[in-house]
Amino acid sequence: MQDWTIANVLEWTRQFFKQAGIESFKLDSELLLAHVCGCSRLQLLLQHDKPLIDAELTQYRHLIKRRKAGEPVAYLTHQKDFWDLAEPLIIQHGVLIPRPDTETLVELAVQEIQQAQSATPEQAIKVLELGTGSLALPIALMTSLQNLECLCVDISHQALQVSLANRRKFQHVIESGHHKLALVQADRFECLAQVACFDFIISNPPYVPSNDIPTLQKEVSQYEPHLALDGGVDGLDFYRYLMQAAPKLLKPNAKLLLEIGDSQHEAINHLLPDSLQLSSTSHDLQNIPRAICLTHSPPE
Repeated sequence: MQDWTIANVLEWTRQFFKQAGIESFKLDSELLLAHVCGCSRLQLLLQHDKPLIDAELTQYRHLIKRRKAGEPVAYLTHQKDFWDLAEPLIIQHGVLIPRPDTETLVELAVQEIQQAQSATPEQAIKVLELGTGSLALPIALMTSLQNLECLCVDISHQALQVSLANRRKFQHVIESGHHKLALVQADRFECLAQVACFDFIISNPPYVPSNDIPTLQKEVSQYEPHLALDGGVDGLDFYRYLMQAAPKLLKPNAKLLLEIGDSQHEAINHLLPDSLQLSSTSHDLQNIPRAICLTHSPPE
């Protein structure tokens, strides 16, 4: 009987996932086996002739079954690459899995914050985030920028436990960038004093219409937290809240930066109060409006 080497195990798994209708069959098979072997994908492929031991095969079979059932790879490996972070984020059940679309919001935020810092280079930039989840947005910003003071809010205890784990993992990023980071469990911004002290509010809020959630891919609808997906009947509940709450917390000329869902750009424009003006819109790789910048201009 031939040994199950990395190469023939991967080939078998790719075909198995492909027949099961998993589009990313090649990537998923490699990520799962690299996780089992405790190495990177590159290291895995470079040792393709290496036989797997029984314990590795047993663990891999278990992960294959869970992936075939629809469980996302990030929940199986407990990690996810994001932005240009040198290490993957820690991911657990109970947090939304960071997506490439959200990097559009990160890119917009980096540009806007850099512009603000050029005007006041010695002053820390105060950032408030709603729905921090895995801490993906703040860690990405802190990797790219210096001297941020971030206050990150989430209602989910599970999510904040993952945030705390990522804060520990990326503590070197926080320290080397001269950043400050605080985490708060709260329902939206209810715990904050209504003081206009923030330079930026940033959020990737839930924006899927409630009735659309069951129609999403199984990986999303059955495994990712509905708390981080459900934006109400029309998907706009959190945008309505932010349009009302942000002007009370932002300094004059400060910015509200938001990820938005497909086809929501026009509807969100209609929600804008007089004190918030659309400054810019960023498109994702599919040329879909994915992130917006709103400028706070309070009445004189």
